[in-house]
Amino acid sequence: MYNEYMNNKNTHFIRELSKFFSGLVVADILVGIWVGSGQGYGSIFLGMPLTQPLINIWIVIDVALLLLLLHYAWHIDLPPSRIHKVFYTTVGVLLAIVALLHFLRVAFSVPLIIGGISMPQWLSVIGAIITGFLAYASFHFANRK
Repeated sequence: MYNEYMNNKNTHFIRELSKFFSGLVVADILVGIWVGSGQGYGSIFLGMPLTQPLINIWIVIDVALLLLLLHYAWHIDLPPSRIHKVFYTTVGVLLAIVALLHFLRVAFSVPLIIGGISMPQWLSVIGAIITGFLAYASFHFANRK
């Protein structure tokens, strides 16, 4: 009984956190669209020049992240079927690998250059936190009964 209560409590917390992050990602998408429309194009943000290819990658990653967060926030009421458990586990493994790669990049100070732009280390810290949370959420939902 207690385990069921704690599982429901954790699920509720993760759902609410996913809703909150969904709002932040929507705001980030809107900023990306605004910057891409020419308002901030060519400027430098935290040491990175905002070029159109970088803005496009930014928006695509944000849209994928938003879809995953929306799924976690509003579509996890029922116990997952077998195919959902496989989906959650697969997504969890992939996100855990990405989180580990971000962590290793920060731990060993590995430089990362994308499109001729050197990515700062703090991006990997943020990436490790976000992908780590999403991996945890995926495994949590895969193991629900």
